[in-house]
Amino acid sequence: MPVRSDSELASSAVLAAAILATVERLGGHVSFVELCREVEGFAGASAYALHPNLILWQGVSAAASAALDDLQRTRRLAFVACDRLVYFLDGKTLRLPVGKRRGHAYRRPTWYPVTVSTPTQLDRHGSALRQARRSLRARA
Repeated sequence: MPVRSDSELASSAVLAAAILATVERLGGHVSFVELCREVEGFAGASAYALHPNLILWQGVSAAASAALDDLQRTRRLAFVACDRLVYFLDGKTLRLPVGKRRGHAYRRPTWYPVTVSTPTQLDRHGSALRQARRSLRARA
């Protein structure tokens, strides 16, 4: 794990709080498109991946990647596989083949579409596609 400076840690902590607040405010099943749109400092030039070739999203800042790692490690956020239609409805998809298996070691870069929720939100019933409609209503 790379050593981070105090300013990077502070930036990551502030971003983690903003990400968590956004996911809670939107009710869970939040796509990376929504996080880029709603959280200042989330969007960037890096890819966020579970494994070297299993990419969750491209266009994430280094501070956002660190914040997501921290939130997932402390079990305050969970990544839930979703249909790529969620991202299509939110207005943006990746131009990569779509992976179906989270633990598989893909040979080429592969997109694994997920939504972000808190553990308590996962206990409630709700469809990611139903949640994606909020983006359509906001644009209308």
